[in-house]
Amino acid sequence: CADDRPFVPTYQVSKEKALKLGINYIPLEVSLKETVESLKEKKFAKL
Repeated sequence: CADDRPFVPTYQVSKEKALKLGINYIPLEVSLKETVESLKEKKFAKL
């Protein structure tokens, strides 16, 4: 590399292959809402 930093490889994930493995994607909004609710229940966050 010209800037002497190590090369960081990029990865691509096939959505179809992931679905075949049983990985279910959920919308970001749902994930954030569930995370905040969980943190509140465990008293890790006061929002």
